[in-house]
Amino acid sequence: MRKLGIIQPGRLGDIIICLPIAKFYFDRGYEIIWPILNSYYSIFRDVTYVNFINLNCDILDSVYKSLEVFSEYDCEIIDLSFGFPGSSASKYHYNTDFAPNFVEAKYKLANVPLSERWNLKYNRNHKKELELYNKIIKNKQYILVHEDSSQGNHLCFNGNEFIKLKQIEDYTIFNWMKIIENASAIYCVDSSLCNLIESQRYLSHKPKKYFTVKPHSSGWGRTTLTNNWEIINSL
Repeated sequence: MRKLGIIQPGRLGDIIICLPIAKFYFDRGYEIIWPILNSYYSIFRDVTYVNFINLNCDILDSVYKSLEVFSEYDCEIIDLSFGFPGSSASKYHYNTDFAPNFVEAKYKLANVPLSERWNLKYNRNHKKELELYNKIIKNKQYILVHEDSSQGNHLCFNGNEFIKLKQIEDYTIFNWMKIIENASAIYCVDSSLCNLIESQRYLSHKPKKYFTVKPHSSGWGRTTLTNNWEIINSL
C-alpha cells in the first residue's frame, strides 16, 4: 500500500480542516501517516482512516519530529504546516498570490478539490454525545458560545442563558455535536469549533450561526465559511 505522510502537527482547528484531505487520499488507496502533538492525540480516537503518531515534543520542534517519523516509512509527504518552524511551505504559499485564504491554500498545496473541505468523516459516538448533553444542558433553549482560540479571546455577545464550550475530561470536541445541533444559536470566533461546524453541510441552515472577528483582521487568515454564517465584529 502506498503511504502518505501529512505534516500538520497542530493546531486543533487546522487538523480538523485538513482531515478531509487525509480521507481523500485514504479513499484512493493510501495509508495515512500523520504525526500530531500529544495534546491533540486522544481527541482523534474516532477517526479511523488515519494512523496518527503521538508527538511528545514542543510545538516549535513538531515539524522536525514529524520528518523524523517519516524517515521510518517509505512515504510521500504533504506539508501543510504554514508558519511552523521547519515547514517547507514558503511565504508564497500563504498569501493571496497563491490562494485567497489559508484554508484554500492548504487544499491547493495538497492537490485536493476544495469541495472536499465539507466532507469531514469520523465515527460519531452518540453515547458520549448524549452523556455530555445531559451533563451540561439544563434548559431546552440555549445559546452556545465559543470565545477562545489560539488567536486570543474576543467575543461580541454575552447573554443570560448561554453555555460555553470548554474542555471537559473524557470528552472531545466531537462529543459536542448533539449540543451543537440543538442550540438555538452559536457564536464562534475563528476556532476549532467553528471549523467543525463549517465542515458539516447539514448544519447550513440551523442553528443560527454568528462568526465574530476582530476589527480590521486579515481576510487571508480567516477560515472559509459557506454555511450561512453572519459575520459580526467583536468588541
